[in-house]
Amino acid sequence: MAPSDRMSSLSTPAFASTRGLSKEEKRSLAGTYLDMGIGFYQGARQDDAKALAFFREAYRLGHMKAGRWIGLMYANGKGVPRDFKKAASWYKKSADKGDITATWLLGELYEKGEGLPQSYEKAFTLYQRAAERTDIIGAPAMTRLGRLYEKGLGCPKDTAKAEELYKKAVEAGYEEAKADLARLHG
Repeated sequence: MAPSDRMSSLSTPAFASTRGLSKEEKRSLAGTYLDMGIGFYQGARQDDAKALAFFREAYRLGHMKAGRWIGLMYANGKGVPRDFKKAASWYKKSADKGDITATWLLGELYEKGEGLPQSYEKAFTLYQRAAERTDIIGAPAMTRLGRLYEKGLGCPKDTAKAEELYKKAVEAGYEEAKADLARLHG
Protein backbone atom coordinates (compact mmCIF):
# COMPACT_ATOMS: atom_id res chain seq x y z
CA MET A 1 0.00 0.00 0.00
CA ALA A 2 1.41 3.42 -0.97
CA PRO A 3 2.05 5.90 1.88
CA SER A 4 -0.71 8.21 0.64
CA ASP A 5 -3.18 5.28 0.64
CA ARG A 6 -2.15 4.33 4.17
CA MET A 7 -2.62 7.94 5.30
CA SER A 8 -6.04 8.28 3.64
CA SER A 9 -7.27 5.07 5.25
CA LEU A 10 -6.58 6.28 8.77
CA SER A 11 -9.45 7.80 10.74
CA THR A 12 -6.99 10.12 12.48
CA PRO A 13 -3.75 10.88 10.66
CA ALA A 14 -0.63 9.56 12.34
CA PHE A 15 2.23 11.98 11.85
CA ALA A 16 5.83 10.96 11.51
CA SER A 17 8.26 11.96 14.20
CA THR A 18 10.38 14.92 13.19
CA ARG A 19 13.06 14.10 15.74
CA GLY A 20 16.47 14.08 14.13
CA LEU A 21 15.24 15.51 10.81
CA SER A 22 17.17 18.32 9.17
CA LYS A 23 15.52 21.66 8.53
CA GLU A 24 15.18 20.75 4.85
CA GLU A 25 13.61 17.39 5.69
CA LYS A 26 11.09 19.11 7.99
CA ARG A 27 10.30 21.63 5.24
CA SER A 28 9.73 18.78 2.80
CA LEU A 29 7.51 16.93 5.27
CA ALA A 30 5.53 20.11 5.91
CA GLY A 31 4.96 20.42 2.16
CA THR A 32 3.79 16.82 1.96
CA TYR A 33 1.39 17.38 4.86
CA LEU A 34 0.06 20.56 3.24
CA ASP A 35 -0.53 18.70 -0.03
CA MET A 36 -2.31 15.90 1.85
CA GLY A 37 -4.48 18.47 3.62
CA ILE A 38 -5.40 20.14 0.34
CA GLY A 39 -6.31 16.74 -1.07
CA PHE A 40 -8.65 16.06 1.83
CA TYR A 41 -10.02 19.63 1.69
CA GLN A 42 -10.95 19.72 -1.97
CA GLY A 43 -10.11 16.36 -3.54
CA ALA A 44 -12.22 13.37 -4.44
CA ARG A 45 -11.83 11.94 -0.92
CA GLN A 46 -12.93 14.99 1.04
CA ASP A 47 -12.52 14.67 4.77
CA ASP A 48 -12.52 17.92 6.72
CA ALA A 49 -11.16 16.42 9.93
CA LYS A 50 -8.17 14.93 8.12
CA ALA A 51 -7.63 18.13 6.15
CA LEU A 52 -7.54 20.20 9.33
CA ALA A 53 -5.17 17.74 11.02
CA PHE A 54 -2.75 17.83 8.08
CA PHE A 55 -2.92 21.64 7.85
CA ARG A 56 -2.22 21.97 11.58
CA GLU A 57 0.76 19.64 11.33
CA ALA A 58 2.09 21.49 8.27
CA TYR A 59 1.71 24.73 10.23
CA ARG A 60 3.51 23.25 13.24
CA LEU A 61 6.38 22.36 10.91
CA GLY A 62 6.51 25.94 9.63
CA HIS A 63 4.73 25.85 6.26
CA MET A 64 3.72 29.45 5.51
CA LYS A 65 0.58 28.50 3.55
CA ALA A 66 -0.89 26.14 6.16
CA GLY A 67 -2.43 28.94 8.22
CA ARG A 68 -4.24 30.21 5.13
CA TRP A 69 -5.85 26.82 4.62
CA ILE A 70 -6.89 26.62 8.27
CA GLY A 71 -8.31 30.12 7.87
CA LEU A 72 -10.27 29.00 4.81
CA MET A 73 -11.74 26.14 6.83
CA TYR A 74 -12.98 28.62 9.45
CA ALA A 75 -14.19 31.14 6.86
CA ASN A 76 -16.15 28.45 5.03
CA GLY A 77 -17.27 26.49 8.11
CA LYS A 78 -15.68 23.34 6.72
CA GLY A 79 -15.15 20.83 9.51
CA VAL A 80 -15.26 23.61 12.10
CA PRO A 81 -17.89 26.15 13.06
CA ARG A 82 -17.81 29.16 10.72
CA ASP A 83 -15.77 31.79 12.53
CA PHE A 84 -14.40 34.81 10.66
CA LYS A 85 -12.45 36.00 13.69
CA LYS A 86 -10.50 32.71 13.76
CA ALA A 87 -10.16 32.83 9.96
CA ALA A 88 -8.64 36.31 10.27
CA SER A 89 -6.21 35.12 12.93
CA TRP A 90 -5.01 32.25 10.74
CA TYR A 91 -4.81 34.43 7.61
CA LYS A 92 -2.69 36.91 9.56
CA LYS A 93 -0.29 34.18 10.65
CA SER A 94 0.32 33.16 7.04
CA ALA A 95 0.31 36.75 5.75
CA ASP A 96 2.99 37.64 8.32
CA LYS A 97 5.10 34.81 6.86
CA GLY A 98 4.69 36.24 3.34
CA ASP A 99 1.75 34.29 1.92
CA ILE A 100 0.23 36.56 -0.75
CA THR A 101 -3.14 34.81 -0.87
CA ALA A 102 -3.55 35.00 2.91
CA THR A 103 -2.69 38.69 2.70
CA TRP A 104 -5.51 39.56 0.33
CA LEU A 105 -7.93 37.18 2.11
CA LEU A 106 -7.23 39.10 5.32
CA GLY A 107 -7.84 42.34 3.42
CA GLU A 108 -11.15 40.97 2.23
CA LEU A 109 -12.26 40.34 5.82
CA TYR A 110 -11.35 43.93 6.72
CA GLU A 111 -13.21 45.22 3.68
CA LYS A 112 -16.36 43.26 4.55
CA GLY A 113 -16.04 43.69 8.31
CA GLU A 114 -16.20 39.94 8.84
CA GLY A 115 -14.48 38.88 12.06
CA LEU A 116 -12.71 42.23 12.20
CA PRO A 117 -13.86 45.84 12.40
CA GLN A 118 -14.54 47.05 8.87
CA SER A 119 -11.62 49.11 7.61
CA TYR A 120 -11.25 50.03 3.96
CA GLU A 121 -7.90 51.56 4.83
CA LYS A 122 -6.52 48.28 6.21
CA ALA A 123 -8.04 46.37 3.30
CA PHE A 124 -6.38 48.84 0.91
CA THR A 125 -2.98 48.38 2.57
CA LEU A 126 -3.23 44.58 2.49
CA TYR A 127 -4.47 44.49 -1.11
CA GLN A 128 -1.69 46.86 -2.10
CA ARG A 129 0.93 44.61 -0.48
CA ALA A 130 -0.45 41.49 -2.18
CA ALA A 131 -0.83 43.25 -5.55
CA GLU A 132 2.92 43.87 -5.64
CA ARG A 133 3.10 40.33 -6.94
CA THR A 134 1.95 40.96 -10.49
CA ASP A 135 1.18 37.39 -11.58
CA ILE A 136 -1.96 35.27 -11.20
CA ILE A 137 -1.27 34.88 -7.46
CA GLY A 138 -1.48 38.66 -6.93
CA ALA A 139 -4.24 39.23 -9.50
CA PRO A 140 -7.17 38.83 -7.05
CA ALA A 141 -5.56 41.53 -4.90
CA MET A 142 -5.13 43.77 -7.96
CA THR A 143 -8.83 43.37 -8.71
CA ARG A 144 -9.93 44.08 -5.15
CA LEU A 145 -7.59 47.07 -4.98
CA GLY A 146 -9.05 48.31 -8.27
CA ARG A 147 -12.56 48.12 -6.80
CA LEU A 148 -11.48 50.26 -3.85
CA TYR A 149 -9.97 52.83 -6.22
CA GLU A 150 -13.08 52.71 -8.40
CA LYS A 151 -15.34 53.48 -5.44
CA GLY A 152 -12.95 55.67 -3.47
CA LEU A 153 -13.03 53.38 -0.43
CA GLY A 154 -9.98 53.66 1.82
CA CYS A 155 -8.27 55.75 -0.86
CA PRO A 156 -9.04 58.64 -3.20
CA LYS A 157 -11.38 57.69 -6.05
CA ASP A 158 -9.26 57.03 -9.15
CA THR A 159 -10.95 55.22 -12.04
CA ALA A 160 -7.79 55.41 -14.18
CA LYS A 161 -5.87 53.51 -11.46
CA ALA A 162 -8.75 51.04 -11.14
CA GLU A 163 -8.67 50.42 -14.90
CA GLU A 164 -4.89 49.93 -14.81
CA LEU A 165 -5.21 47.35 -12.04
CA TYR A 166 -8.04 45.50 -13.77
CA LYS A 167 -6.01 45.34 -17.00
CA LYS A 168 -2.97 43.99 -15.12
CA ALA A 169 -5.13 41.33 -13.48
CA VAL A 170 -6.61 40.32 -16.85
CA GLU A 171 -3.10 40.17 -18.35
CA ALA A 172 -2.08 37.90 -15.47
CA GLY A 173 -4.91 35.54 -16.43
CA TYR A 174 -7.52 36.43 -13.80
CA GLU A 175 -10.89 36.01 -15.50
CA GLU A 176 -12.89 37.78 -12.78
CA ALA A 177 -11.19 41.08 -13.62
CA LYS A 178 -12.73 41.06 -17.12
CA ALA A 179 -16.16 41.76 -15.65
CA ASP A 180 -14.76 44.63 -13.59
CA LEU A 181 -13.09 46.11 -16.65
CA ALA A 182 -16.31 45.74 -18.70
CA ARG A 183 -18.37 47.37 -15.92
CA LEU A 184 -15.92 50.26 -15.75
CA HIS A 185 -16.36 50.90 -19.46
CA GLY A 186 -20.14 50.58 -19.08
